Amino acid sequence: MTPRPKKNAVEHGHELAEHVRLTARNGKPRAGSLGPEGRAWLARAMAEETRLNGAGDPELWKAAADEFGYGLVFEQALCRWRLAEALLGADRRDEAAEQLRQADEVATRLGAAPLQEVVSSCAKRARITLRADEPAREQIDLFTPRERSVLGLVAAGRTNREVGEELYISEKTVSVHLSRIMAKLGASRRAEAVAIAYDRGLLE
Repeated sequence: MTPRPKKNAVEHGHELAEHVRLTARNGKPRAGSLGPEGRAWLARAMAEETRLNGAGDPELWKAAADEFGYGLVFEQALCRWRLAEALLGADRRDEAAEQLRQADEVATRLGAAPLQEVVSSCAKRARITLRADEPAREQIDLFTPRERSVLGLVAAGRTNREVGEELYISEKTVSVHLSRIMAKLGASRRAEAVAIAYDRGLLE
């Protein structure tokens, strides 16, 4: 008998989310309806589902963070981190900064090192300062807008030719931009330039 192929992670994720919805809809809570904790985890599951195909839905993550406001401060902080990621994906940087700072404050107070690390990493990539005593990050962009576009596409695995086609510039012009990018980063190869940019928080 031929074994059935394994389902991909995205399909399995949607099935799990549907199972959560059905459980919430058809379950029989003792109180007759979902309590604060049940509503919070349902909201979290619905928000998580939106991450299967992108950065996530800011409104659903906000709803999840609000629902955990009844008392589970760690879970609320985690939702604020995910909310910040979704806000950054929607180009709402100021709102994302506020959510990251609130998540960082809770993670620091609870001594939740793993959460602190992911919040700090997210803030670093977005060049957001989390605390007043933290050294201000350089606000002047190292790259020109065109260089940033080229570097982003190279980081996504595009060849010089593919970058040129996507940006409507010649392959030779792409090479010129890459040479300038590598010079600014002190890199000798494309892959090295991308790695350095990630390490310095210059690429998301």
